Amino acid sequence: MIVRQSFISNIWGHQAYKEFRNWAKIIVPIGAGILIMLYLLSFFFHADIIKDLLYITNGTSLLFIGYIIALIVLLDIEVSVEETEKNYWDKEKQAPKPFKYKLTIIWAVLLFVLGIVAIYYSNRYRNRYAFECETYLVDEDAGIYHLDWDNDCKAADEAESLEVKKGYQIDKSFKFCEECKEWMEDAEDEAALVHARP
Repeated sequence: MIVRQSFISNIWGHQAYKEFRNWAKIIVPIGAGILIMLYLLSFFFHADIIKDLLYITNGTSLLFIGYIIALIVLLDIEVSVEETEKNYWDKEKQAPKPFKYKLTIIWAVLLFVLGIVAIYYSNRYRNRYAFECETYLVDEDAGIYHLDWDNDCKAADEAESLEVKKGYQIDKSFKFCEECKEWMEDAEDEAALVHARP
């Protein structure tokens, strides 16, 4: 009996694979349109609403991971494989898989690697965009920028003049204040502990 299968469809289960593939044909074009629109908007504008939408639809968000899985399934290639009918009483050996089936294993691994790369770089992009949208207190003379909220930073208090700038206006030659960085890390650790409590 000749059947269409791939490495992913064998792992997933043929019926579930076909159903999800049908859904992927709808999900992928809609998701691609939304992502393209968000990337274009983020290229021209720096707004909190775009930052929030990028946070929801990119990086390690469940929506983006689901989109990547749908894209992998849609790009997966099934090949024709001869399969013997399994009989519980007759222990007939399964026919060896052809070489073209083994190529689907390589293709599946490549798709998974590309999916992980896409998640990693989209996460970096959304973090960079979030930085560009935030406002900071910039000390032009010292070449340092500080958080733009009250964190009792001595270096910011001692600065003669501070300018309020958005992240995208800050030159790469400027450094983030060490005291502000430590304060932010402590605040993030404290927030993580609060969320971890039952």
